[in-house]
Amino acid sequence: MLRDIRTGFSFGIGFAIATLIIYYCFTYLFTQLIFTGTFSPTMSDEEKAELTQSIEEIHGDKFRASDYVEGFHDMSIDEQIQHSTMIVAGRYIKNDEGLNEAVVEDVLKNSGVKGYKPGDIADEASTYSLSSYTDNSQRFLIFYTGGSESRKPRMQMSMTFSGDRIGGLKNIPYELFKSKCNDSK
Repeated sequence: MLRDIRTGFSFGIGFAIATLIIYYCFTYLFTQLIFTGTFSPTMSDEEKAELTQSIEEIHGDKFRASDYVEGFHDMSIDEQIQHSTMIVAGRYIKNDEGLNEAVVEDVLKNSGVKGYKPGDIADEASTYSLSSYTDNSQRFLIFYTGGSESRKPRMQMSMTFSGDRIGGLKNIPYELFKSKCNDSK
């Protein structure tokens, strides 16, 4: 009887190990084959460019993988301004349906891309009501990258703030941030 238990236990351990190996092979190797067409664990720059081009062809002007700036959140404030093609600031204003519309008040930077002007509503930043937004003192900043004269840029990062300091940017005063944006033009 003890021998049967030991045999069953050995079989169970062997079966579990085999299952894990098969699972690993499928998830690691076969998913790469399906999504990238290669078994290579890393893609060369040429392969990345080819994949990016095919994504852009499928999605057209709505999405450009090249508009995304990797590591943007980890950059310094000056680098974020430099890499942005457009930066807008505005205020949340509650509409009749309870939606806090993100109304653009100031275009701090625009490097010749199709974008917003003061008074426009930035739909991607509009949000439904939270109690802290009801007094219209909540403001926002949106950083955009990429784009062109005929195509809107991609929203890279956004943040809210109130008062004259931007907490998401190391508590920089808004006026100082605004002057840094003007200096970068």
